[in-house]
Amino acid sequence: MTTYTDRLRSEDWTVEACSHAQATAFVEQHHYARGMSNTAIYSHALFDCLGSIMGVCVWLCPTQRACKTVDPDDWKRVLALSRLVIHPTVPKNACSFAMARSIELIRHDGRFRSLVSFADSAQGHTGHIYRASGWTYCGVTAATPLWVDPLTGAMRSIKATRNYTVAEMRDRGLVFKGRYVKHKFVRYLDKRMHRRFCEL
Repeated sequence: MTTYTDRLRSEDWTVEACSHAQATAFVEQHHYARGMSNTAIYSHALFDCLGSIMGVCVWLCPTQRACKTVDPDDWKRVLALSRLVIHPTVPKNACSFAMARSIELIRHDGRFRSLVSFADSAQGHTGHIYRASGWTYCGVTAATPLWVDPLTGAMRSIKATRNYTVAEMRDRGLVFKGRYVKHKFVRYLDKRMHRRFCEL
């Protein structure tokens, strides 16, 4: 296995587009949710100097309602960071490096102007990486139920469980873990929007 230094050297690493299948395989192996959506707007991978994938950033379009809370004027240009996962052996700053380079790829593409992401309190996450990377904290979401498949460790989203009763979900072998909030963070790619929405 490759041994890395304590700090990532940017000349040894790249962030580039990868296939959805590659991103899915990495997420299933290394992310606590053990899965993700069947589609994505962007799948970006962190590659080391040997060409191995050591992290991924996966971006989706959130719901219209969520988009309008971020940019009511142009909600179709809002993008959500759905998965940010880094291999546990990489240097400390790899996560912020991967996210920053991924955002630059999105900025260069020019299709989106606002970003949103959520830190899951069920996992003890508070969004430190977003705070340290210049995202704006927007409070917490309403608490939502968390169901987990004990055989795989996979989490089941509200979308995947909303059509079933509690009894039906338990019949499917899912275990209820509680209700949890998520910390919401926003980042505007246009500085004028940042001043408008974040510097009131």
